[in-house]
Amino acid sequence: MMENNQFSNYVKLLWSEEEERGEVQTSIISYYKQESSSFSLPSLQVDLVSVLNIGDKEYYEALQTELKNYDCVLFGRLEMNGVNPLILCGYFINACLIMLLARILGLYQQKFLIDYEHSNWYQPDLDLKTILSLEHRQGECTLKRKLTREVWQIRGLISILPGLILRAMLNIRGFSKNKFRSAMKVKFAKKITSLRKTAKMDNTVLIGERNRAAMWALFEAISRGHKKIAIFYGFVNIADFDWRLRKELELVPQKERWITAWLISNQKPKSQ
Repeated sequence: MMENNQFSNYVKLLWSEEEERGEVQTSIISYYKQESSSFSLPSLQVDLVSVLNIGDKEYYEALQTELKNYDCVLFGRLEMNGVNPLILCGYFINACLIMLLARILGLYQQKFLIDYEHSNWYQPDLDLKTILSLEHRQGECTLKRKLTREVWQIRGLISILPGLILRAMLNIRGFSKNKFRSAMKVKFAKKITSLRKTAKMDNTVLIGERNRAAMWALFEAISRGHKKIAIFYGFVNIADFDWRLRKELELVPQKERWITAWLISNQKPKSQ
């Protein structure tokens, strides 16, 4: 069995300065029953499948293929029914900036490439209106802060484009779009991987309450006889899920594998 601290990060950047190439990866971690568990679940396997909302096309194809192997897939996706138009406006501005960033980096968006329409896929996620209502009741503003922070982070990344272009043209012989995208991908990857989390319960509505709803759906899936279940959520939710699987179901992580979200290289891709 692997040590717990090996599962404290769910996205990583592999980068070689010498070769000027690398990749960003997200994890799939498999949990099984402890030998001393009080629960009678000998054949149960629950996998935490981390995902980034932008990546290479091959990344989402690989995830889709992986997810075909499960009896049941529980996925997170915010719905926006009945939300205040002002909040919707901020959400769509954020979505447009993410779309722009994906285009700049030459990447694709999860929501356009993952097919969620399967009979064994279930969405236990809270909708945006419920999240905002719960946050107001608990005196939180996590979602609004998240949207605002993401807008400013993405605007910050986009605002450094002129400087990156100038530096690349001055310092890199044979400046090209690939070299520019490589520099931007490294910058963005470092921002993502700086958000490392250790396994613990998250009490916020945006993560904790959403994950609590997913856990209820997990209990229902187990009661229906499903033995191999995937929890398919953004990587920022995974640390809290890890804590809940250990404490509420007495499951432990025993296997780990990684999928490449996007490649980073100065070299021009070879034509097929």
